[in-house]
This record gives sequence, C-alpha cells and structure tokens, in this order.
Amino acid sequence: MIPGDATRAALLDGLQTIGLDQAEASDAARLLGGADPPEGQTANQILTDSATTAQLRVLAAGFRTWAGQAAAYPAHTDIAPRFPGGATRIGCVGAAPCAEARATAWLRYLAVSPDGRHVYGSARDSGAVVVLARDPTSGLLTQPDGPAGCVADSAALPSGCATTPGLVSPAGLGMAPDGTSLYVAANGSDAVVTFSRDPTSGSLVPVGCVADARAAVTGCLSAPGLADPNGVAVTPDGGHLYVASLQGTISVFARSANGALAPTQCLADPASVPPGCVAAPGLNGAAAVAVTPDGRQVYVVARESSAVVALSRDPASGALTWLGCWSGDSGARQDLACAPARGLAFVQEVIVSPDGRHVYASGTDAHTIAVFARLAGGKLEQFVGRGGCVHDADYAGGTGCQQVVGIALPNGLAAAPDGDTVYAAAFGFGTLSAFARDPVGGAMAPVDTCQTASTDGDPRCADAGPIRGAGDVVVSPDGRHLYLAAPRDGTITAFSLSVQSCLPPTGQ
Repeated sequence: MIPGDATRAALLDGLQTIGLDQAEASDAARLLGGADPPEGQTANQILTDSATTAQLRVLAAGFRTWAGQAAAYPAHTDIAPRFPGGATRIGCVGAAPCAEARATAWLRYLAVSPDGRHVYGSARDSGAVVVLARDPTSGLLTQPDGPAGCVADSAALPSGCATTPGLVSPAGLGMAPDGTSLYVAANGSDAVVTFSRDPTSGSLVPVGCVADARAAVTGCLSAPGLADPNGVAVTPDGGHLYVASLQGTISVFARSANGALAPTQCLADPASVPPGCVAAPGLNGAAAVAVTPDGRQVYVVARESSAVVALSRDPASGALTWLGCWSGDSGARQDLACAPARGLAFVQEVIVSPDGRHVYASGTDAHTIAVFARLAGGKLEQFVGRGGCVHDADYAGGTGCQQVVGIALPNGLAAAPDGDTVYAAAFGFGTLSAFARDPVGGAMAPVDTCQTASTDGDPRCADAGPIRGAGDVVVSPDGRHLYLAAPRDGTITAFSLSVQSCLPPTGQ
C-alpha cells in the first residue's frame, strides 16, 4: 500500500522512540516500503504491535552502520544497510578442497529430511542423488560409504553408487512430509523417480517412476506433460505431488500411502499443449513449484513466461484451477496473458513464507527478488515501492526496488522455520545473502555481510570458500543450519545461523 501522511508521521515517531534521531528515522522509514502499518495508527499503537515493533527494532539495531556501508559503495549511496546476525560458514563436502563426497558434479538442488537427520542433493553431471548424514549439533555433513551414499542412473555409474533407471540429469527434489519418500525430477529422462527413505540411515531405495508419455524409460508408468521435469513439491498432507516441467506444464499426481504416484491432471502453457493436458497461461518454461502451508494454493514460476502463476487446489482431489499470473520486469519480458509485475525475468525459484502470507520469487535475469502478498482466495499482489522487490545495485533496472549487493542472478530461496529470515543464493558471483523479513508486509531488509565464493567472488562479501555458481539453499528444520549447493564447484557448504540474535531484547 502507499503510506499516507498520518502513517508516515506515526512511523517516524515510532522509529525515534526506538532510538533514532529525526534524520535517521526519516531515512529508515523508507526501508519499510509496503510494510507500513495501517493508516492512522499512532506511534504508541505501532510500538505495542509486536510485528511492527520487531521490524522497527531491526532497523534501529543496525541503522547507524549505514554510513560505513554506503561509503564502501560510492556509486550506490542508496544501498540498504545490513543488520547484525546472518550465516557463518562451518565446512563443506564434495569436490576438493572440501571433505570428500562422491558423485557431486554440477550439484544444483537440495532437500533436507523433516527430521533433520539427512540432506540430499541432485548432481546433474554425475547423474546421481547424493545422501549426506547431518550432525544436528555441529551441522556438518558426511557421506555414508558405498551404495548407501548415492544413487545414480544406470548408464552413469559413478564409483560405488547404487543404480536405477530414469536419473539422467536429475534436478528438483521433493520430500514427503513424513520423510518416507523422496521424489526426483530428471530432465534428461523426462521422468520422476520415487525413492523409499530409511529414516535411520537415510539410504534411498528406488521403488518406481513415472515418465512422459513420449519417453521410453524401462519400467516407468506413463504420464502426460513430463517433458523436461524440473521442480517438484509434495503437499503438506502428503496426498499429492506437483511437478513443474520446462516444456511448459504442471502435472498433478495422487500419492498413495507407500509413496506410489498416479497421474490425475496436467495443465500446459497455451504455446504448446501436449495430449492429455489443458491450457493455462503463464507456464512456458515452468521451473519450480511451491505449495502453501494450508495446502489451498499452488504457485509455479516459469522461465520463458517470466511469470508467477497462482493455482487453487482442491484438497481432496488435488485438482488445480488457474487463478492468474504475473509477469515481466516493469514492462519487459511480459507474458501478455499475465498481469504486469516488477523483477520477473527468467524466474527460476519460488517459496511461500511459513505463515503463508507472502510469496517470494527469484527473477534471475532481472537480478531481483520479487515480493508478493497472498490475498484471500490465493491471488497475489505485489507491493508498491521498495517493499515489492530487492534488486542488485550493480545492474541496470530495479526501478523503485530496494537496492542491495550480492544477488546477481539470484537462484535458490529459503525461509527460516520461524519466517523471520529469507535466504537467497545467487549464481552470478557465487553469493549467499540473508534478509530480515517483515511478517506483516513481507518486505526484506539485508542482514549482515553477504557470503561469496573464494574464486571469482564479490570482494565486498565475506569469503565462504568454494560456492561458485550458488544454486539451491535449504534450512534445517531446527533453524540452526543452512546448506548451499554450488554447482560450479560441485560442493555443499554448511553455515551456522545466528539470525535469532539480530533483534535487541524487548525493552532495550
């Protein structure tokens, strides 16, 4: 919303009461963007509202670092400051110089088990899924020996891995909420492979697969619309699986108690509708999918449509109904079937906040993360001003967005379990950035110093070792650790999280 004079005046009063002088408060208030409190609230009402007060305290706690941060970027004096807290690197596994792990060539996507005991990664060039045990105290990862440590496509045969058909160029991973099944989308096989998971050892046993009706994968069930599957998501109730495929489809599967899949529906971009699918705009290059915590809506992002698509979900059947789509980067690259948006160019990842109030999408070619409010019924609304997007200040565009550094070509997104922090991995310079999230408005404020790759990284960020081409990012269920995939280095890097300390104690 666009804040009025009364709201702005009350906000300034609130920031001054927290501890900023008038000039500092005026500048800090601009960072809240669409997260301003309701029109007409008094300063006292703002300060007694816990959500608003938390955001104000984040601003006040780190605002006086602004001058030092801005001095480092003389060409971008409007860059947002970074606040205390963030992620600290603790180690890595994969290719040298990290602790050794097998079958990690171009490891791009990650999943963490609901019990937090294991992390899984898909390595495109190895044609494999790797299994890693997680130490819940230290957060470090280790790969089990022998076949328990990885499963590879039958034709790939990386040393010592178990094998199964249908895993050529594996991509997105989806874990069942009870941790009993893992689903892997494989671009090169036009298939989704189902694995049964041992909760103790974390080992994976292939138990079935579904493949595109035009593919030929031995032993797989046939399903329409699975050409180039890339993103997968299991519903919170465990009843259904959704698959986003780069050829422009979203496929629906019913999931049985043992994890087996049965195709029930397929929606496709009107540019190319395969047999057995029906047309739905905005899906060209569908790359990732996310389900809301209440299971009522599904959101898909599409690279070629540069869009976010909203779909209503029937909880019983899993059937999807198209609600709308939002596309483009301030008029550029817009799919004309969709409403206009900012920061959406070649969109690759989407997440829903844990409270279900906001949707975040990474516009890779726009160097932007777009922020949307989830409205009643599931449609989306992008906030005006800075609350609606954050943009890498080193690149043109991003008009009206909050300007930051460290998100060149953003890829993976993840939210902390409590929803207070959003993490972004960026391919461009191999960077990881953390953002404090306003739970009311969804706006993002940068936290601490961004992390970057030792080689070809951003010199303004902290050295985080071999994280070139940062891809996916996941947070452990206990919120203590974060894991970052770096496909160019073939590694997974572990970070400890200290974001909980970014807010001053109440009353200070």
